[in-house]
Amino acid sequence: MKPDTLIWAKGEDGRRHLCPSDKLDDLNFVKRGEVVSCVDDDSRLETRDRVPSNSPEGKIKFAKSTSLN
Repeated sequence: MKPDTLIWAKGEDGRRHLCPSDKLDDLNFVKRGEVVSCVDDDSRLETRDRVPSNSPEGKIKFAKSTSLN
């Protein structure tokens, strides 16, 4: 990911926050101190189901990598 990529990550408050990926230690979870670097949260959305993600929990799923060796 590029350093300035924005991602949705779940916070301690149960909301999903839109944050720069390079400001988070864990790309799936926003710590209390990291929330200040986030630009938005899901409170404005009509429904939380509309938060973009690859799974209902809002976690990023990476393709399984296999070694050719």
